[in-house]
Amino acid sequence: MKPASRTPDLPKALKIGTRFLLSFEGPDAAGPPYHGRLQEWSADGCLCIDAPSHFQPQRGTPVTLQSLDPKSYSFSSEVMGYNRLKGRLPVLLVKPPRRLEEQPRPRSAYRISACLRAQAKWAEQDETLSAPGVVANLSGGGAQIFLRRKPTAQALSLELALPQEFIEEAARRQLTRNGPTLTSAALFRELFHSTCERIRNSFALQARIVHVQVRQTQQGPIYALSLAFAAPHEGCFRLVSFLERQALRKGVTGAPDSRRAPPLAKVA
Repeated sequence: MKPASRTPDLPKALKIGTRFLLSFEGPDAAGPPYHGRLQEWSADGCLCIDAPSHFQPQRGTPVTLQSLDPKSYSFSSEVMGYNRLKGRLPVLLVKPPRRLEEQPRPRSAYRISACLRAQAKWAEQDETLSAPGVVANLSGGGAQIFLRRKPTAQALSLELALPQEFIEEAARRQLTRNGPTLTSAALFRELFHSTCERIRNSFALQARIVHVQVRQTQQGPIYALSLAFAAPHEGCFRLVSFLERQALRKGVTGAPDSRRAPPLAKVA
């Protein structure tokens, strides 16, 4: 596939590298929403957005694209085809928009309901303490976690227990985009497993506590900690998108800034 020799005449906010949540419409919808990145322009000016290798919707399939960057916007379009960028990366060809509809919320403020196990660690006097908990909602810039023990420190680290499907999806995406073509199945498995482990280890998050609520139960108090990450975490943006897709597949709508607590039995 030959990329465009110059940038087409498009809205200024639309740039190479922009990440989108793509939602497909119509009676013959091509599939559930998924996350993709604008990789290039095609020779005829279409947007080239990376896609799963098995995903080839029909030409003309309606699609809505919601950007996941700080200045959020969306637009409606249609699929113009499917190809491989530079003969390797599978991409959808999407008709370029004439205008963009700005959205009021930044992506770092967008939260989705979750139920993820996590381990919180903090320094107290001369030792490091830890406690298991449950993350009840998550964004790229913060989270809410329920603990049986209240940290005395304002700063803590948070290790998320990631869904295995998310880890493997992210690993396949990285290997497809950046990795060399491997002819040996054994070498691919080794590289795949090491990539999965690197992704898992990248979710050790530094955060500060911005608010604490206490809920009294028969088993003792549970503390709901609202956390702000030390810096926006790219992996959490992708995890939020993954959890949103999972919820949509199950027919559940994730509510922004959810305050629902997880089942108390799951807070160890």
